[in-house]
Amino acid sequence: RDYVKVLAATKQAIHARELALKTMNNAALQLAVKTDKLEKARATGKEDKVALLEREVREAESLDGCAKQDYAQISERVDQEMVRFQGEKLADFKHMMSNFIAVQIEYSQKLQNVWRDVMPHIDAIDADEAGS
Repeated sequence: RDYVKVLAATKQAIHARELALKTMNNAALQLAVKTDKLEKARATGKEDKVALLEREVREAESLDGCAKQDYAQISERVDQEMVRFQGEKLADFKHMMSNFIAVQIEYSQKLQNVWRDVMPHIDAIDADEAGS
């Protein structure tokens, strides 16, 4: 049950990272579009639009920077959680294997004792008696 909950949380974290990546890519695209419009306005000599477009480019740069920072933070958190989950899973697996081995050793010892108890009875059986 715990693993199911952890996996569900992991899926949510990965989804959040995907959304942050889409947001970052969208911000970069918007910045590129606005920068292109600004360059075209400068090339055509439309000075009245240049100031407005420069402001829009600065805003787009700010949004792009924030989106990159958000994506980096989310990615780092997701990576840290994945490492933590793998560590916990490894510890659980180690504990489970250790318990399994201990049970197998105990079972093997009990089986040895049973065979040890049977051996004198087998040795006591006379081969001649068995044939008659």
